[in-house]
Amino acid sequence: MMAFRVAFACFVLICLAGLSGCSEDVSREDSVRLASGKTPVVQPEDIHGGKTLGPASSSSEQSAGIASSPPPAGQPRGGDEATGQPVAAEAGAGTGFSGGPLHTSRQLILIVAPDWNTPHGEVFLYNRENPHSPWKRLENSTPCMLGRNGLAWGRGLVDQDIPGPRKKEGDGRTPAGLFPLPFVFGYDSSVTAKQSGVRMPYFELTSSMVCVTDGHSAVFNEIADTKNPKGASWTCQERMVRDNNANRLGVFIGHNRRDPKPEAGSCVFLDIQPTQPTGGSIGCPEATLRRIMVWLDPASNPAIAILPHSVLASVQSTWGLP
Repeated sequence: MMAFRVAFACFVLICLAGLSGCSEDVSREDSVRLASGKTPVVQPEDIHGGKTLGPASSSSEQSAGIASSPPPAGQPRGGDEATGQPVAAEAGAGTGFSGGPLHTSRQLILIVAPDWNTPHGEVFLYNRENPHSPWKRLENSTPCMLGRNGLAWGRGLVDQDIPGPRKKEGDGRTPAGLFPLPFVFGYDSSVTAKQSGVRMPYFELTSSMVCVTDGHSAVFNEIADTKNPKGASWTCQERMVRDNNANRLGVFIGHNRRDPKPEAGSCVFLDIQPTQPTGGSIGCPEATLRRIMVWLDPASNPAIAILPHSVLASVQSTWGLP
């Protein structure tokens, strides 16, 4: 009898291990491990009804629905452009700079953390009339949450050799660097999103959609549909529709998208997680994210810079930052 109990306990542990997640953002919610080489299947616990969530209750906030879809999973990773028109023009000016990695950008989200290891920072929004104009800050900064272990250098628009930790899959750090913003996503329909004023390419999420964290998959670091995988397969994924509604609205950050490396991290977003550290994404208050999603304009080639305060001054001039 004792041998039977031991064997049964071992069986249960093995089953639980097989269901454990392999998500980059493990602190937010569990994800599902799938059988390699097989069509992904949505588990019952992964289905949240595909509910549509409307705008925040405050009448002063703009709705964050959105527009057309980004390139489907498996197609070339392009569209690393976006930027837009000012929200509320306030404050300070940066230096004009017509060269560097931001030479075509007129919108910039700047995330500044106190140091490499702090799990929170501030969000600043900037725009400019043209690449030769000085950056102008829009409204006051907003607090945000970062990875539970802080920041680490990611893979984006700039190759750098500045000292600091390097981003790895599952390390609980938000990638630092300069990145494109290829598309946005949310629970609202594409029609609702467009009507709300969102101009960026938009991915309408359903309960069967995941972000693929399997570095050996053809759709690694992309949003894919488990009900329609289009010939692709993967073993690790992160659910996009979650119990905590973090992805009710979101901006996909273009980290590790060009010539992606399997161990360099994946599926990093700007989404709704204002109070708790994340597994690697940037968590904002919902009102802030709504303003950002309506503000972003693909014609302005928007980008996001994520840096610890100590590094900002050293790259400010060469990167063309405010």
